[in-house]
Amino acid sequence: MRIKLVMDVPSKVLPIDYRRKIMMMIKMSLSEIDKELFHDLFSSNQMKHYTFSVFLPNAKFVQNKVYLKNKSQLLVNFSTNDAEILLHFYNVFQALKNKVIDWGDETGEVKVVQVNTVSTPKINEKTVICRTLSPIICRDHNRETRKDWFFDYRDKEFQEILRRNLKIKLTNKLGPHVVYDIDKLVIEPLAMKQTVVSHYEKKINVSIGRLKLSGEPYLLEELISNGLGSMCGSGFGLLEKI
Repeated sequence: MRIKLVMDVPSKVLPIDYRRKIMMMIKMSLSEIDKELFHDLFSSNQMKHYTFSVFLPNAKFVQNKVYLKNKSQLLVNFSTNDAEILLHFYNVFQALKNKVIDWGDETGEVKVVQVNTVSTPKINEKTVICRTLSPIICRDHNRETRKDWFFDYRDKEFQEILRRNLKIKLTNKLGPHVVYDIDKLVIEPLAMKQTVVSHYEKKINVSIGRLKLSGEPYLLEELISNGLGSMCGSGFGLLEKI
């Protein structure tokens, strides 16, 4: 299940790291409306079992700004397979509806004007073709040095690092048996390309496009619902079955 938001942006201008603005809006709203969930999600550096994408129709990217050319709207797709989290976020988004939110800078005031739920088909097969709705981040994080290395689909480490990070993310949620199924997971790029996104003043190497996933249906369902790769809770890794 997904939640689709339509937001008015009268200025038609967004910062290049617009995902950061969406995250700030979510965190601010949760802290005011659902303090318990806010504490559960953000009081520690825990895994986020949700993701979102931002669709900018006919947008033009110029240096550190994004200009919306036709409609002064953006679309946000929020996705999770956790029914409790979905309900909490739906209530938060409904509470935001028609409220004026100041994003500052050149963007100014924005407003959530529509909040709808969207059903997604259950995954029963062991192979699916997907496209990215938000970029996939493949991050190798060194806990000792606190340094990150980012890989894209062209790198030989791409699949290995994605699987390793999945084990870290899903073992506590689904149990130790998931490690065996993740080892068998195949992530095959079909028509992908590398690009760079700006996020919190960082330039991050990412992958977008079409890919094939082969594995256990419950695992594919997890990836499509909650995202593939790192930083899914920051608006990365959302997939759509095609």
